[in-house]
Amino acid sequence: PPPRATHRRAGVSRLPEEWKPFVTQGGIQCIFSQPTIGDIGYETDQPASALTSADPLARTRALYQVETGSLKADVAQVVATVKDPDVLVRRRALFALGALKDPTTTPAIEAALTDPENSVRCAAAYVLGTVGRPESVASLARAIRRDNFFQLAETATVAMGTMDKACLPAIIAGAEDASWRVRVACIYALGRRS
Repeated sequence: PPPRATHRRAGVSRLPEEWKPFVTQGGIQCIFSQPTIGDIGYETDQPASALTSADPLARTRALYQVETGSLKADVAQVVATVKDPDVLVRRRALFALGALKDPTTTPAIEAALTDPENSVRCAAAYVLGTVGRPESVASLARAIRRDNFFQLAETATVAMGTMDKACLPAIIAGAEDASWRVRVACIYALGRRS
């Protein structure tokens, strides 16, 4: 079995020792410059069966392995993790689906644009930049209209700017959307493409 992780669960600091005074005085660790155990799970590789494990860190690591191509997993199992109760697992699942580039997963990625967690919605928007289809532009536009967080609009803009050329007519049409936020995102996305 993998080692028992305590990070995030018990508040164990992974910051360098020189940060200890800030942590002991109540400083909040909120910015990381590299992946942490919470982002990629355990440091040891997991089998594909970890995708259905009760341990969220094992599920996260397995998804990270799928994303990097070091673990082959059933696409349906990866899709199921998009609805995982753990936010970090849901987010990593989207990146794994993006890496798989399986067009049958695009509806699950688009559905994640309605996730209750903003970071998961942003991950879904980002991944649509690599696997999106022309219909994905409409999904991104709906998400921009519905969501008041600037992060999603910015991520959707970047995604539309990197989508396949087949999506270009839908992005151009979005530049005339009734919502000014959608118009701005589409226009900026078009600018990124030039």
